[in-house]
Amino acid sequence: MSEALERPELAARFELGSMLGRGGFAVTYAARERSTGRAVAIKVLSLHTVDHWRAVELFEREVRVLKHLDHPGVPRYVDFVAPGEGEPTWALVQELAPGRSLAARLAEGWRATPDQLVTLARQVLEILVYLHELHPPVLHRDVKPDNLILADDGQVRLVDFGSVRDRLARESQLGSVVGTFGYMA
Repeated sequence: MSEALERPELAARFELGSMLGRGGFAVTYAARERSTGRAVAIKVLSLHTVDHWRAVELFEREVRVLKHLDHPGVPRYVDFVAPGEGEPTWALVQELAPGRSLAARLAEGWRATPDQLVTLARQVLEILVYLHELHPPVLHRDVKPDNLILADDGQVRLVDFGSVRDRLARESQLGSVVGTFGYMA
């Protein structure tokens, strides 16, 4: 059983589906909100799976930043469930981005046409411009094919803000590296 469903308030509100991904410190599941039928993604962080408080700090920063984002290329924030007494898990709930990651599509042999590449690049750049023009600017720090979801209608969404940094946030550890090597900028 998922640790997300061990939280009674989550089990009562959401019907958990398949696991979407496992990152460095959290697991994300597809789910459906029981009251509305809305498709959501639930990202769960458990103290049972982290070995450093840095993971908790990054998770809480992700929640704090997502609450304030409003762009069609970023799935909307829905809710955050903090750990209660004796509850060692945090949960972030967002709208589920429809489609599949560019990484999954590429692994299946999909190849974009030149026109599709221009459209994809334009959409990703529009998202990044939006993030960087916020006050304070938001740095995703992990833009890669795994974190770009392409819907069947061609709409791109940027997901997994687990490495996010707003420029005013003070890094807790000097010299710490956050993101995926080869994709950090």
